[in-house]
Amino acid sequence: MKTNFKQKRITKKQTDYIFKFSTRKVLIFSQIMLLLFPLIIMVYYSYSNIEKSIVEKYNDSQLSLVQKINEVLVQKFSQYIYMIRSIRTDPIVLKGIEDKFSVSEKQFIVNMQLREQIESYLLSSPVGKDIINIRLYIPSENNVFDGARIFKLEDDEFELWKSNNWVSEKDIMFFVDEQYERLNNKKIDCLSCIVKIGSLMDKDRYAYIRLDIMLESINKLISSFNINMEQEIHIIDNDFNIIVSTNKEKEKTKVSYYRDLQEKLKDMSQRESNGIPDIQADSSSIDMRNVYNIIIEDKNIIAQIKYTGFQDYTILIEMPYSYMLESLTDAKIQTAAVIFIAVSVYILLMVLFSNLFSRRIHKLIKKIEYFEKGELNVKLKIGGNDEISFIDKKLNEMAARLDKLIKEKYIAEIDRNKLKLDMLQEQMNPHFISNSLEVIGAMASLQGCDDVEMYIKKLGRMLRYNITADNDMIVPFGKEIAYIKQYIAIQQIRNQYNERGDSTINGLKSDVIKGLARANRLLDAMLFERDSKKQIGSKF
Repeated sequence: MKTNFKQKRITKKQTDYIFKFSTRKVLIFSQIMLLLFPLIIMVYYSYSNIEKSIVEKYNDSQLSLVQKINEVLVQKFSQYIYMIRSIRTDPIVLKGIEDKFSVSEKQFIVNMQLREQIESYLLSSPVGKDIINIRLYIPSENNVFDGARIFKLEDDEFELWKSNNWVSEKDIMFFVDEQYERLNNKKIDCLSCIVKIGSLMDKDRYAYIRLDIMLESINKLISSFNINMEQEIHIIDNDFNIIVSTNKEKEKTKVSYYRDLQEKLKDMSQRESNGIPDIQADSSSIDMRNVYNIIIEDKNIIAQIKYTGFQDYTILIEMPYSYMLESLTDAKIQTAAVIFIAVSVYILLMVLFSNLFSRRIHKLIKKIEYFEKGELNVKLKIGGNDEISFIDKKLNEMAARLDKLIKEKYIAEIDRNKLKLDMLQEQMNPHFISNSLEVIGAMASLQGCDDVEMYIKKLGRMLRYNITADNDMIVPFGKEIAYIKQYIAIQQIRNQYNERGDSTINGLKSDVIKGLARANRLLDAMLFERDSKKQIGSKF
């Protein structure tokens, strides 16, 4: 079985189209592939790290707030405790008190004097004006603690205060006995402390201080920050009760979602101490190793355990994780927009580069097409300093060599043909032919054939002119006209005078033209007229 394969010819237009677009596609595809790998890495890296960066950003701001709150707490504790302790160093003058007074009456008088003394300190202290609550305890002989509230205490408030019994006598006894164990879940909360302020009648006196001053200071501190409405700040005790909070509805409640970490935080907060420890007033004592970032029930929580002497508390900053996710979404959109713009610019530059590259190749192909037509001197500037410009340079050198070789070969061919023509003319010997034709014409005249004689003479003159003249020879215009008339005469004799020629000659016979320039044109016209039976006119 024989199969015939036909090769389909592709036109120049199709070739240009295929080449142009295939080159551009190859360039664009290759550059897109080069872009795709780093783009995937960039997108993956951006989206994998953007959430981490957003969380770290919020964590840093929250930790900064935690540090500042700690500094305020440490500072206020230190100032206040130092002020109260300085009272016990002052002598207590029992002026006007006689032995006739009972012990309880003497205690009452001393209590009043202590109250006045502490009140004067508070009024003169920069922090005293904000203090709301101080209680003074003096143990009696049977260890019954009498108390008095210092500062702005009305009578009805005093009775109410005694009935509330905020701090049990056992708790105070533990402090007096230099024990820090806490039995029956009896605790003093993180914003309270007991300070020994002196002795009277062999009885130590202690002031139970609830540092409500810190509430206002913390609120002022928090209000100085641009805290988002979704963000809440709590100070909790060791039972996870909220003592202070920016969300007032949550105060005096438990942090329920924080229960999972209770044991862990309790273990961290356990410590042993002998007696009443001193206050660590240096804010540099903040140990950032005790700071934790925890996510519980879709809440981002920053917690810090801080020990300020005998106060232990936890600063809790919570923020819904969804709020950060909103920022994360915005950041992802911005990242995607930046990537989209970068890719668009890259593709635009890539298309422009491919167009520039394909345009140079198209110029190169166009130059080759000119060379195919023989136009070897065409100058199409491609420019550049790459492989394409190198090919263009080599093509120009090849075209110059070809042009030189063609010219050399053409001139040599012309010279060779001229030499052959000269040799042929020498071989033909026009004088011999002319003489022979004259002899034949004379013989025809003797025989009475005048037409034959005239025919032979005109033919001899034409042969002589054809042999001696060529296209490059300059001859008088009159000779050219005479040659044409002889040719017409011969044609008339051949066709029994059916040929008729009318000539209009403009110009002088002394003018010169190239040999056979008009004669050959006229002869071709006469042959065409005879074959097509049309009348042809020629003007000279």
